Amino acid sequence: MQGCESAAVEADTLLQLVGARALVMMAKCQVAEEYATRIAKEDSAAAADVREYVKIRDTLLASFGDNFENMSGDAKIFNEQVEQIRSGDMAKLMDDIHSHEATFNERAELYSNYYNESTSMEVNAFRVELLRHLAGSIVVKEHRKRYQTE
Repeated sequence: MQGCESAAVEADTLLQLVGARALVMMAKCQVAEEYATRIAKEDSAAAADVREYVKIRDTLLASFGDNFENMSGDAKIFNEQVEQIRSGDMAKLMDDIHSHEATFNERAELYSNYYNESTSMEVNAFRVELLRHLAGSIVVKEHRKRYQTE
């Protein structure tokens, strides 16, 4: 009898910790999604990370359910710590991500007309002339003390 009760208590404790882990993964997914959509817009690695985190989060939520109010013990402490992080550091991080996106978009708009086709052609001509100059002045090392220009 006592073994069954202790097993039930341990199972409940594990379930509570799964719920705490689900809360942590929810916060992690939120940060990763904001980063992937606002900063690393075309980064496939960031998108893959988000997909992996969402899959883990969904698995944990399916295992625990949505009843976060009935958490007790260590899981309740973890929940409170996650909520403190969300309201403090994580809120500041989200504001920083949003301001970075706004600044980046403003910069992109500012320089959108700066680089046009004629500049591109001038850069290509410069690159060709530089390669021609470098190819004509290659130094071949024949000996430790003597160099020869070809």
